[in-house]
Amino acid sequence: MTDDLVNHPKHYNKGKFEHVEVVENWELGYHLGNATKYLMRASHKGNRLQDLQKARWYLSRAIDRPWCAIVSYDLLLHPSVGFEIIDVAADWFGEENNAYKAFISIASAALTSPTIGEVIANLQLARDWLDREIKACL
Repeated sequence: MTDDLVNHPKHYNKGKFEHVEVVENWELGYHLGNATKYLMRASHKGNRLQDLQKARWYLSRAIDRPWCAIVSYDLLLHPSVGFEIIDVAADWFGEENNAYKAFISIASAALTSPTIGEVIANLQLARDWLDREIKACL
């Protein structure tokens, strides 16, 4: 099967969860959608360090603008079925490394944090994990 670079690029389809479907399902929005995009493709597209740095940039933007990281309250009250945070993390990252932990923290900020303070705390934790992953690449 050839790589469909427009509709379903391989670097966004490394497991059973396609990135765009997770972003849409979780209503992640622009900043967190891009942060998770660069984080999940970092090991598959060709320039791991650059993708991790891009993920960090979007994550920092979300921390500075936490209102952009909050999903609709309807989703918090009625989370969708089939896209469990832990399942997506295991599918995309395989092992519990720093990138995996950063992703868990981003998803938790968006999907399980009921207050703006908790959103910011989870996003800062994600940035800390991402910084460790970036440092390991240098």
